[in-house]
Amino acid sequence: LSEKENLQNRCDEAKELLAAKEEEVKVVDLLKGEINRLKSALTGLERDKLKLEHEKHDTDKENNDSKALIFELQEEVRNAKEELQSVVTDQFSAKATEIA
Repeated sequence: LSEKENLQNRCDEAKELLAAKEEEVKVVDLLKGEINRLKSALTGLERDKLKLEHEKHDTDKENNDSKALIFELQEEVRNAKEELQSVVTDQFSAKATEIA
């Protein structure tokens, strides 16, 4: 081959290599964009996770408060029942004494 043809071949090879590298750069840019999109999505998910953890904490606190209130109400019902039984027993005893 002549010197000119050799140079032309080398020039063509360089152009092909440059075109391939430009395609690689485009792919890298697309991947960078996708990485940034995923980072942004991850940040949003982390924010949502924190929000859900706070909501769970609040719900657990409300649940514990409700359990405590239920326990107190059960105790009050138990005490009221005992008082009522005592009053009924006293009335029954009084009526029985009255009849006897």
